[in-house]
Amino acid sequence: MAKTLVKNLFILVVVEGKKSFKLNPEFNHKFRSEQTATRFLIEAIRFWRDKRSFFCHDLTWKWEGKDKDAKRVHLPEEEWHFSYKTPSDCGGCVSGQKILDKIFGDRQKFNALPFVTYHGDRQYSFAFDLLKHFAENGHDSTVRLIEERKQVAARKKAEAEAEQQRKLREEQNAKLSKRLGDTMVNDELRRQILPYVDKESLVIASPDVAAVLTSRSEWGSSGGIGYYDQVRVFCGSQADMKEWQWRDRYSASKDKPWLAVHAIGAVKVSKKDNKVNVEVELVNNRHSNRTETYTFDTPMPTTAKILSMKEQAAFTAQLEKEVARITEDLNRLWECKPKMVASYPAGMSMPVGTPTYVPYRQPSIKQREFHPEIGVAAFVTEEQIDHRVSDPQIRHELYVLTAGSEKAERKAEDHGYGREGGAFLTILEIGAERIIINTKSGKETILLRS
Repeated sequence: MAKTLVKNLFILVVVEGKKSFKLNPEFNHKFRSEQTATRFLIEAIRFWRDKRSFFCHDLTWKWEGKDKDAKRVHLPEEEWHFSYKTPSDCGGCVSGQKILDKIFGDRQKFNALPFVTYHGDRQYSFAFDLLKHFAENGHDSTVRLIEERKQVAARKKAEAEAEQQRKLREEQNAKLSKRLGDTMVNDELRRQILPYVDKESLVIASPDVAAVLTSRSEWGSSGGIGYYDQVRVFCGSQADMKEWQWRDRYSASKDKPWLAVHAIGAVKVSKKDNKVNVEVELVNNRHSNRTETYTFDTPMPTTAKILSMKEQAAFTAQLEKEVARITEDLNRLWECKPKMVASYPAGMSMPVGTPTYVPYRQPSIKQREFHPEIGVAAFVTEEQIDHRVSDPQIRHELYVLTAGSEKAERKAEDHGYGREGGAFLTILEIGAERIIINTKSGKETILLRS
């Protein structure tokens, strides 16, 4: 690439004695292809990076040292990264947009190239080494390289998470063994209660049965905070949860403090007609205690296959890939949704002129339950699905992934307006054979194997 052409991309401008380099308005070179234009961009960045920035965030150097001893150190090209927003009125982003328009004819052509990553909310970025690979090897080779890197990164992340989970289970098992002493519990019950081993409320009633006190809260764009107490009971590989709302979100007059659960009292287990009945005493320190009954099938020996560490790592990598895919799909849809006219407190009117707009809430992962040892994972997504600022409608969707499956499947959903309680979908139990969820309509069992 002729250095003269690279030098002509910018011109020297002096304003009040201050020198700067501005984009040359007369630069109008037509490149033969996107690869040729990319080669030019590479040489331009190399030549001009010490004189001016190209995009909003040009990561080509870093500070080393502290305070007065700090100095700027150039990074190797393999570590260079650039990011920008488009459309945007940010000075650095606008500069980057204009540069891309000059070189590629249209910034959107550049944004569509395989090495450019879209992060949502108009944010784009690219790595310099991928820019070079595209210039030298073309589109298909770059796509293959990116996919290979994704797979390597996913595998490393999965291996690290599997190792972290292994260490966590070891710590939890040690704590549980110390807590149990000579008391014996079956393997399925042990697996279910491990996450609650640090809770003082955990009660082991028999080798097959345990109970624990948990809680949750909910809030939204209006009202206060609603509080719920929950009692979870486990029976072998089965689980059930009941909850009671003792504090209302909107009115203290609707609070029900007598429904609060401060501790678990006596737990009695009885068996009849192939059923296990568990009576749990719910302790309320300010009001009278009460008893709740949970009913389960008689526990049977599990036939679930236990995955090897290698299989668990592969399953973890597949889960990360699916969570990323579904999150990306939700964010892409979120970008297309219209903005909402902002609401104003009572007594205030909308300003004269252009109304203020706010975006939909960005989608997120609300809950994630993961048992790599049996190859079952489930997660709940949360997204806003209409344009009411003062009372948005939220949707929860349940996705399930099992070992051997290529993609996570959507199994259930729940939605509702904030003032009506909003969406409510919670995973209660996750096992090799079934998943139990709780929605506003009640509990629902999802069979994983027919």
